[in-house]
Amino acid sequence: MQQPFFAKFRAELFLYLRAVMRGKSYLRTVEKMIKTRLANSQHARHDFYSVMADNMKISEKDNVWTSEIWGEAIFFLTAGGDTTSTGLSALFFYLSRNPQCYQRLAEEIRSTFASGADIRGPMLAKCQYLRACFDEALRMSPPVPGTLWREEASEYKRATEPLLVDGHAIPPGTQVGVNAYAIHHNE
Repeated sequence: MQQPFFAKFRAELFLYLRAVMRGKSYLRTVEKMIKTRLANSQHARHDFYSVMADNMKISEKDNVWTSEIWGEAIFFLTAGGDTTSTGLSALFFYLSRNPQCYQRLAEEIRSTFASGADIRGPMLAKCQYLRACFDEALRMSPPVPGTLWREEASEYKRATEPLLVDGHAIPPGTQVGVNAYAIHHNE
């Protein structure tokens, strides 16, 4: 436990039960979303399902929990939520504070695309300054919250000797982590 003071209060049990309840609530929400979408025809809307359904074998008698769409929905809802919005918010924030960068990006986009309808993957990938802006925004404000904790590698799990990393002794069983913000701001 990273906060030994709380160990005597068994706080991890409370946190575990809370996480289980929230997890179940999340799964019920995903199930409701899938069932609502499956109630409509495949091409009722141009969304992820309409593209994905052509390559999947989904019938109305399939159980939502065991269908292929379940795993895909869980992955995409998690991956496309906070991290995307945080990354885009950071990009817009930094562009609003740097008019010369905004101007250069606007020029690149306007010279690459004649209209908004022309913005597609292959041409979008050619926008090098856009990519640089995204990369810098993600570096300056990484959307990964907190510390990225690591466990020792399996070959060291039975070790009784400390692990030496860059001249520093790490005792066996020690949790080691680094904050993404700190990694990207090595000054």
